Amino acid sequence: MTTEELHQFIQALAPREQRYVQLQLGTYRKKQGSLVQRLYQLMASGAKLDEDRIKAQLLRDKPERQFHVLRNQLYHQLLEVLIRFRGEQHPVDQVGNLMHKSRILQEKRLYREANRFLKRAAKLAEQHDHFEQLLLIYKDWKRLYAWILEVDKRARHIERFWEKEQEALDKLRNLRTLEWLSMRVFDLYYRIHYARNDRQIRQYEELMDHPLLQDEETSLSFSARVIFLNTHGLYEDAVGRKAACLNYRRQLVRLYEEHPERLKEQLQQYLAAFNNYLLVLIHEGQFTETSVSLDELEKLPETLSRKMRSAEKVMWFRACYSLRLEVAIRQGNFKAALELLPKVNARFAELDKDLNPAFRFPFHYFFAYTCFALNRYDEALDHLQPLIYQVELQFKQELFRFARLLQLIIHLERGDYEYLSSLIRSTRRFLRRLGGTHPLEEQLLRFLAKAPYVNPREAFANFEGELSKAAPHAFSAHVSHHFDFRAWIGARVKDRPFADIFQEIRK
Repeated sequence: MTTEELHQFIQALAPREQRYVQLQLGTYRKKQGSLVQRLYQLMASGAKLDEDRIKAQLLRDKPERQFHVLRNQLYHQLLEVLIRFRGEQHPVDQVGNLMHKSRILQEKRLYREANRFLKRAAKLAEQHDHFEQLLLIYKDWKRLYAWILEVDKRARHIERFWEKEQEALDKLRNLRTLEWLSMRVFDLYYRIHYARNDRQIRQYEELMDHPLLQDEETSLSFSARVIFLNTHGLYEDAVGRKAACLNYRRQLVRLYEEHPERLKEQLQQYLAAFNNYLLVLIHEGQFTETSVSLDELEKLPETLSRKMRSAEKVMWFRACYSLRLEVAIRQGNFKAALELLPKVNARFAELDKDLNPAFRFPFHYFFAYTCFALNRYDEALDHLQPLIYQVELQFKQELFRFARLLQLIIHLERGDYEYLSSLIRSTRRFLRRLGGTHPLEEQLLRFLAKAPYVNPREAFANFEGELSKAAPHAFSAHVSHHFDFRAWIGARVKDRPFADIFQEIRK
């Protein structure tokens, strides 16, 4: 590991991890260990890496190679410390630790105490569907019972463990088969997404025809039931049965809520399930239930019996605020959408180190859209800036395309006609970098180039007809989600506010 990579590693540590590392590195008493601890403190203290300064403070006149030795020692000690830290948290590691303790006690012939640790390990493994570990526990238990039981009782207990092993094997086989089926459905979904013809529907149906996907009762564990409901939700979405999809997504959320310990352990999975459930509600226009569910979700940190980790906070924030923003925009309630801006900015500041720039992009776009709808054009352009001047375009190219188009539309509304012509040329160059212009984009660019020089109402009325013929998908639900061209054109033809026409279209 290079010095820069080690610095990034240390800077990425969560506060609780940093405290644990400080305590653990402090247990090393040798001279080399003391230097390792000081190296960690120097690298943890600065957001920017200054290797020469660190060497000067730490080594002074010592050989250069000494630094590489210290760096490698720190790297490996950090890994060992973090393994111990995670071992105190994850159920798999907790079960493993209990089994290790039991084996040590068996070696010391403390069989009754060893049995107590195996019972705790078995209970924990059963609670979390760790069937592979259960099989190892039963193996240890059989060996232990050979020592602590009388001869006449061994056969009965060996029979009992054999039955438990068969049950664990059945559940493991059931879970692994459902995982395999689910993986194939997910793979098909990501390759073709929504089924558009009978052949694609049959591809999904062939996978869903497996006996284990016919009835939830065939799922023998909590984890298997999660996979069953998730797979069916995905399938119903892919074939266009939104009501059935919503039913499965709702059931999955309720399943987690009926098992609060599983919810606490698998919080990220629960948040993902809740997010998918809310998205279907929104797409079905069930905004009342969506708002109630979002209120419940926003209270989650208060009701959860532990603090959320960094990644969980990010997922919770996205589900709460991006979907609340989407609900407000879809209903044409742009003032309510704008009222969310201070809360979102406060969360951005709170989660700053845990957010990558791509996470912020959708928020920037929809706040720009909101400001446009309220005729706050300068603010809309400010929100677009992070999207317009992006060099790395791997994240949702569609979002960057619409950001460029919205920028042009705003400059037309502001009357920036001289600037508009040069901006159209730069937008064409940008779209060529992304593979060329789509029919909708081409129509809009041509219209914007001539719009300043013709009668506005006539131009917009003609533009609507041209779009209907050349780019009919301009009025689709998918495109309207990013920008409602029909509302914009209607507002200009009728000389009325965009937000009013937007709401009328959705009634």
